[in-house]
Amino acid sequence: MDDTRYESFTLVPRYQHQAREFRLATEKIWQHGGWTAYFDELFFLSERLKLGEPIERLLTQGRSKHISVLVGMQRPARVSRFAISESTHVLSFGLEGRDAKELSYATTRAVENAVRDLPPHHFVWFKRPRTVWTGMLDLRAGELRGAYLVR
Repeated sequence: MDDTRYESFTLVPRYQHQAREFRLATEKIWQHGGWTAYFDELFFLSERLKLGEPIERLLTQGRSKHISVLVGMQRPARVSRFAISESTHVLSFGLEGRDAKELSYATTRAVENAVRDLPPHHFVWFKRPRTVWTGMLDLRAGELRGAYLVR
């Protein structure tokens, strides 16, 4: 990436260049500001590609540069509580065991109880400071249904 201001881009680097390309991309996002960045498989990026530090900078300081960060992960127990605790919104499908417990440590106990009891196709939405909402998206009816657990 050069210094041109892009409207959007999708980074799909070759496997052998992933760490370098992602590091460059996080640096450009930081330099330019005003981006919404989506990182899928946070554990792989932070632990395997060693990108925890630049992603952490975007999570903790990005707001000052109008940067929003969305993170996807399958196993919260394999990711730093810090990444989850910095989040304003956390969406989760059903979890159990250590994953549910780690999610509750970074959010609230009500989240742990909610994600353990979720039916299929339902989710829990935690919004800081303490709102927990469970719901489901009914694609046939085109509506979102749910209930607040904690406000």
